[in-house]
Amino acid sequence: MIVFEAIGMITVAVILTAILIVVLVPLSILIVMGAIAGTALGIGIYIVLIMFLIELYRDSRRECKKLPRGIKI
Repeated sequence: MIVFEAIGMITVAVILTAILIVVLVPLSILIVMGAIAGTALGIGIYIVLIMFLIELYRDSRRECKKLPRGIKI
């Protein structure tokens, strides 16, 4: 009887391990993909912000050139 109980416990342990692997591996993949996507999104937002500031600077330089020469800013 003890042998059958040991086999049953091993079977339960194997089944629980398989369930954990099936659940945790895709979850960990999703977490890593989310971290990569979040990092890429953050970098993209900073790039767009820097491009906007550069364009704002260029536009202000163009507008300053249109002013009469005698005006001090």
